[in-house]
Amino acid sequence: MGRLRVLYLSSWPIGAHGEGAASFVYEQVAALGKVVDACYVQHGFSDALSWVRKRASGRDVQPISDLWPHDVRAACITTPRLPPRFTGRDLLTDVWKAGATVAGRVVQSTGRIDLIHAHVVLPAGLLGAAIAKALGVPLIVQEHSAPFSMHTDTAVKRKAVALALGSARCVCAVGQMLAQEVNTEFKALAPVVVFPNLVRTTLFKAEPMPVDRTALRLVTVSSLERRKGLDILLQAVRLVQDSGQAVQLRIVGTGSLRASLEPQLIRCGQDPATVLAGQLTRQQVAHEFENAHVYVCSSRAESFGIAAAEALSVGRPVVTTRCGGPESFVGETCGEVVAPDDPREMAAAILRTWNRLDDFEPICLHAMIDARFGSDAFCDRMLALYDQTVGARAAA
Repeated sequence: MGRLRVLYLSSWPIGAHGEGAASFVYEQVAALGKVVDACYVQHGFSDALSWVRKRASGRDVQPISDLWPHDVRAACITTPRLPPRFTGRDLLTDVWKAGATVAGRVVQSTGRIDLIHAHVVLPAGLLGAAIAKALGVPLIVQEHSAPFSMHTDTAVKRKAVALALGSARCVCAVGQMLAQEVNTEFKALAPVVVFPNLVRTTLFKAEPMPVDRTALRLVTVSSLERRKGLDILLQAVRLVQDSGQAVQLRIVGTGSLRASLEPQLIRCGQDPATVLAGQLTRQQVAHEFENAHVYVCSSRAESFGIAAAEALSVGRPVVTTRCGGPESFVGETCGEVVAPDDPREMAAAILRTWNRLDDFEPICLHAMIDARFGSDAFCDRMLALYDQTVGARAAA
C-alpha cells in the first residue's frame, strides 16, 4: 500500500505560510508530511446559489498554495448551506451533514484516504467523524483547547462532541489536565492519551544568554485575554521593580484586553508601545526569546504551553503557573512553577530565577526539549499511533 495517506483537518484557521495562532498545527503537518502522504483540507460553507456556480466551474475545490511546500497537498473545499430559518438546523448539524460531500470531493481530488487526523473536536473533529463514516476509515482527534469546557457549554455542543469523540479510535490530549477534562464527561467514548505537541527546535535554536544584564528582560507570548493572567504578571513585575530590580517586559500577542493593559503598564513604569509587540512571525518570536533572560507564563489555563517549551528550546529558563500544561516539563533544572493568581509568589520566583541565571545552560535546555518534543521524537510517536490505529482497523 505504500505510505499512509492521512487527511488533516483543523478547527482553527492556519495563516499563510503557517503563521498565526494555529502555527502548531502547521508545524505538525509539515513534519509528518515527510513521513506520510499528507493532505490538508479547509472546509467552508457558501449559500446554495454561489455553491452551484462554484461547482459548475470546478471552483468548489480550490488548491491552497501559500501553506506548505510540495510535501503536503492542501485545498479549500466549499459545500452549500441553506439558511437555518428554512432547515431548522444548527451550524454543527450542517457540519456533520457536509461530511459525506467533503469525503467525495477529497477522494476525487486526492485519491484514497487511510486515516483522518482532526485538530480540535469542534468543528474539525465533528467533520472528520462524518468523513470517516462516509469513507470507512479511522479517525484520530487531537485536542488542544484550554479549557475543554468551551466545547461543552451548550446541549448542542455536548451532543456534537459526543458524536465526534464516539467516532474516534483515539483522542490525543496535548496535556494531562486536558486529558482529565475530556475523561470527566466522555471517558466511555474513546481512549484518551496524553500526546504532547511538537516543538520546532530547528527554528527555536539554543542561543547564548544576553550579556547585558542592566535590566531583567522578561518575555511572554500570550493572547491578551483574561485566562492568560496578564493582570497577575503585571502585578508581579511591579513587585520585582519594588525590590529594586529594573525590568524590561515584552508581551507578544493580540486580544481584547489591550486597551485595559495600557494604563496598568504605565503604572508599572513600562511603555505600552514598547511592551505590547502585537502579533509576530514565528522567526520574530524566536528573536524575542533570544533577546530575553526569562520567559514567564502567567496563565490560568493552558493545554500544553508551547511558547514556554519554545523558550526553553532557545535556552531561556521559564517561570510558569501550574495551569495544566507547562508544569509537565518545567522544573527546578529549567525554571520554577508557581500557583496561579499569586503575584507575590510569581515575583519571588522570577527573582530567584534571575539570581541563578548562570545555572541555566542554553544547549542543555535545548537538548531536553528536542529529545522530548522535537520533530523526530514527535513523528516517531505519531507514526506508531497511526500504525496501531490503521492496524486495528485492518484486524477488525
